Amino acid sequence: MQLNVTKNANLSDLTTQATLQSAVTYQLKTTKKHHVSYKVRAATDNASLGKFSLTKVKVKGQKTTALAFDDDEDDVVYAFRSLNKTHAWGDDVLY
Repeated sequence: MQLNVTKNANLSDLTTQATLQSAVTYQLKTTKKHHVSYKVRAATDNASLGKFSLTKVKVKGQKTTALAFDDDEDDVVYAFRSLNKTHAWGDDVLY
């Protein structure tokens, strides 16, 4: 996982702020409505790292496929295949 920041609205000049690597295991979960999600656990101590699922979100008025991550504590975080300006945090830094 990598977190990049920039002050440019066009997402140029990205600066890496943090990176994380960890060995994990996945457990497939399927609901009765055939919604698929994956429970992720740390390979070392089997601690839960959250739940991942594919979903559609609106970015600039268009539906886009994203990987949703829910750690059961904060808001859901979305990961995209390519960089998408979804929203700004703070006054001048885009995440």
